[in-house]
Amino acid sequence: MRLLKPILLVTVTLLNLIPLLVRGQVALSLFPEKFDLELSPNEVYQDQIRISNLSNISLTVNVKIKNFSAKGEKGEITFEEGGDISFNPSQWIEFKEKKFVLGPKEFKKINFIIKVPPKAEGGGYYVTTLFQVETPIPTEGSTKILPTLGALFLLKIKGGEEKYPPLEKQFELIELNAPTFVESGPIKINFRLKNNDPVHIRIGGKLIIYNPFGKIKEEVKIDNQTILPQKIRFFEIKTKGKTFFDNFFFGPYKGEVILSTQTWREKIGNERQLVKSFNFFAFPWKIFLIFLVVVLLIIFIFLVKKKGRRNSIIK
Repeated sequence: MRLLKPILLVTVTLLNLIPLLVRGQVALSLFPEKFDLELSPNEVYQDQIRISNLSNISLTVNVKIKNFSAKGEKGEITFEEGGDISFNPSQWIEFKEKKFVLGPKEFKKINFIIKVPPKAEGGGYYVTTLFQVETPIPTEGSTKILPTLGALFLLKIKGGEEKYPPLEKQFELIELNAPTFVESGPIKINFRLKNNDPVHIRIGGKLIIYNPFGKIKEEVKIDNQTILPQKIRFFEIKTKGKTFFDNFFFGPYKGEVILSTQTWREKIGNERQLVKSFNFFAFPWKIFLIFLVVVLLIIFIFLVKKKGRRNSIIK
């Protein structure tokens, strides 16, 4: 099995970004901010996180560990309470220091150890470690805040691979919404994907728009997004034409959404794990209407002048 690469930037957003800036008073950073690991039951893994105080004041930092899961379809997360240690990954991670002080401009490497229980079942487990400033930092008003940073742990525990769906069924397209008629660009589509795997997967691809002659008019990259097990993720994509001609469409067009997981690309060697086509017709009726008015106005002026000349000749 392979070692998965890190993702899930949604938690970084939730935890106010890395580095976290608080009105110019406090600046903290973590490295790395994500661990995407493949481990076996009863395995022990050791590593460290570097946390830096980029501000000019000393900070007392507490370390807290929480399980998390997906909430909604746009990358939000929710914290969860654990149960039995075999199914509670927050109890698998232990930091050497759970509370420490960082002086101004100081950094510290915090060691941790992950001990996977012997009875841990195969599948995906998700944990975040929160580094929370203990002393409230005064703002310009009376409100006080507690800055927090989070490091993610996306754990894939080996075992039960016979229960995994085949690669072509790792995920499914639940819904695709694409236009059937447009006046002009940008072309917007959205779709929903469900992860059928018992572990998190990363899905990316591209949107291709073909002109009436079958040539590629525009190709848009769909960045890799992480979908947790049995969860649905919402994607929204649009073309990026910046000029008038980029956004000018006239006639019948074809769109193609091409998607694949990282596993598929590594094992199969292409991006065409799921391909969905759609067709739309484009007619810039406002431009056509303006053009028609201008043409009619020119014809009207021409006829008026022609009639004027005839009257002059008769006189």
